[in-house]
Amino acid sequence: DIEMNEITILHLSDIHFRKKKDEKNETFRGKVQERLVEAVTGHLKEQKNLDFVAITGDIAFSGKKEEYDEALEFLGKLKKVLPKGTEFLAVPGNHDVDRDKIDEFFSLQKNIVKEDLIDKFLENEQKVTDCINIKFNAFRQFIDCLHPGLYQNKEDYFWVKNYKKKEV
Repeated sequence: DIEMNEITILHLSDIHFRKKKDEKNETFRGKVQERLVEAVTGHLKEQKNLDFVAITGDIAFSGKKEEYDEALEFLGKLKKVLPKGTEFLAVPGNHDVDRDKIDEFFSLQKNIVKEDLIDKFLENEQKVTDCINIKFNAFRQFIDCLHPGLYQNKEDYFWVKNYKKKEV
């Protein structure tokens, strides 16, 4: 059955919610968000089917909690027009890193990737917690609100989602 394997995805990327310090753009941001919700509403009238929303990076601009709070507010409005139970699946982008948590003396690129130590590094839970997860604390809090249980463990830096009905 071909329909069994068909998946419909609403794909959002590079939203770049910013801290609300730049109030002059607040009205503009509100209008863009409103138009996006209207566009999705119109599409759903035609499509009627949506399996999940994929948000592929750069939800925030600088990885701060305030930016994710604004994202949750917007996504709450979007949820209201989506089919009940629509799941949100999100992965972080480079702007979702809290740059205040970066260790200036340690570079993943120089110390791990170039030295071909990535597998060894990722197998060390403490290193992942200390060097990677700390930079994504605000992102993880956002995900825990948006899709509780997406990450199976607090220490995980990845998730896997199976759609058995769709054989994916």
